[in-house]
Amino acid sequence: MGNKTLTTVGLIVLLLVVVLLCIGFGAVGSYQGAYNKLAVMQAGIPVARGNMTSGIRVLSTKIDAMDAIMNSTFSAEETVQIGYAEARSGYDRALEQYDQSGDPLPVIKAAADLGLVFNVQVENPPTTGFAELGASTQREVAEAFNQMLRLVLDYNGVVGEYNGYRKQLFMPQIAGNLGGYPASYDVYEVEGAGIPASYDEITE
Repeated sequence: MGNKTLTTVGLIVLLLVVVLLCIGFGAVGSYQGAYNKLAVMQAGIPVARGNMTSGIRVLSTKIDAMDAIMNSTFSAEETVQIGYAEARSGYDRALEQYDQSGDPLPVIKAAADLGLVFNVQVENPPTTGFAELGASTQREVAEAFNQMLRLVLDYNGVVGEYNGYRKQLFMPQIAGNLGGYPASYDVYEVEGAGIPASYDEITE
């Protein structure tokens, strides 16, 4: 009887050990999975930010082409030149601010303001040649502008996925805390920033 009792107790202990080992291995696997997922998600954030920087570079190139047209066509019209120069200065200041803060919204807003000034001249062209060239240039700026907006929204999406997973209970929080992952990253609030939803709103 005593041997049977010992055997039963031994089996129970062995079973408990197996269960605990399974739980332990499961917890380690779950932790490793959460840690790796956070690593992949976090790695996507600088990539998305780099895409925004590239988008701003393309947008600036298109705006430089806009500058060239304005300077060659309206070189003798001081009022037009002053108004455009002021808007362009605002864009340049926004670029400097982006280099310091990394916030793309002022750049997009300044590009919209610059586009409004340019659109006035496209709608009231001094020559047929300017109308055609101005409209062509404006289409290129519009494409770069809309692409820039999409890149910001893409960045917000990447950050939003990271933030959402990072704050989930248990393993994501445990892995995040022990792994030194930030609790969240900031997204850019496009709505309410005075930015058109697309360049088409500027030309309407």
